[in-house]
Amino acid sequence: MPLFMLLRKIWAWLKSYWYVPMLAIGAIVAYAFFSRESGARMLKLISRTNELRKQETAAIEQAHKEELEAKRAAQEAYDTTMKKLEAERVAGLARIEAEKEARRKELEGKTVEELTNDVAKKIGAAVVKPQQ
Repeated sequence: MPLFMLLRKIWAWLKSYWYVPMLAIGAIVAYAFFSRESGARMLKLISRTNELRKQETAAIEQAHKEELEAKRAAQEAYDTTMKKLEAERVAGLARIEAEKEARRKELEGKTVEELTNDVAKKIGAAVVKPQQ
């Protein structure tokens, strides 16, 4: 609790004498900008910051180029795969249609009794003739 009481007292003091810390901060900023040594340091700091910004910008642009290249390569791979799958699907449909047509022609000439016997053989059942 003593820390909390200390903070409350500091806060009460700052509410009454807020201009004292502001003057101190202003003096520090004025010294930083108007002293000869710090002026040279500020210029050096600004030039170094500018160099770092240029390097960061170049790195961002390079990363963006690499991302676009990866995206393009992925799109090409996707397009190639989709074309291959579509060709396989069309070939499969054509094969199925040919098999279906061949089976239709095969069954076209058979009678009902022949078809019944064929089905009975495939499923292993006996054909029962109806009584008349």
